[in-house]
Amino acid sequence: GVLPRFGSPSDKPFDSVRELNVGALAFARLPAARDGDFWTLSVSYFPASQFAFPVPGAAYNWNPSDRFRASLGVPFELWWRFAPRWEAEAKYTPITQVLGRVTHRPTDHWRLYGGFEWANDGYFLSGRPVAHDLFFAFEKRVGGGVRWDPAGHVSFDLSAGWAFDRSYGVGRTPRNYRYDRVDVAPSGYVSGGVMWFF
Repeated sequence: GVLPRFGSPSDKPFDSVRELNVGALAFARLPAARDGDFWTLSVSYFPASQFAFPVPGAAYNWNPSDRFRASLGVPFELWWRFAPRWEAEAKYTPITQVLGRVTHRPTDHWRLYGGFEWANDGYFLSGRPVAHDLFFAFEKRVGGGVRWDPAGHVSFDLSAGWAFDRSYGVGRTPRNYRYDRVDVAPSGYVSGGVMWFF
């Protein structure tokens, strides 16, 4: 399969072709010796990411039951329903995409969750002097929230918590900031969102 991605992460979206972010994830699933398990081989390339080149991946997908599954490799993922209406998940994608979360579903339409996330984003600033430079944003968050799924195609999410280890800068990679690096003090945050699925 191939999963394409198209967008314009920028301070001036779609200002020119220099702000376009066109990438894709290509993958193949191969059967494993154990029934129900499989191997996943992949190659991904996203220009507004931490890598300036195609990144290979390989993982063994272990599915011992309908209450536990794991992707052992790159990317790494664990999902475990450890009690009725309770589940835990952990994800890691190189270099600094980390998620650990516990979720409780009191009803079929409500979710309460809490955990830790280490996230980053890359943006193409309009008018940047070096075409390959990105504006990077990094932060770690500890928090929780509530999600409401009133229908099959829409969800509402509200969360709050504490953000720390936040930095912003411009460079080809996050380890090679060229200029304008800014470290921001820790603080609380509140976030809301509406998601539409189709």
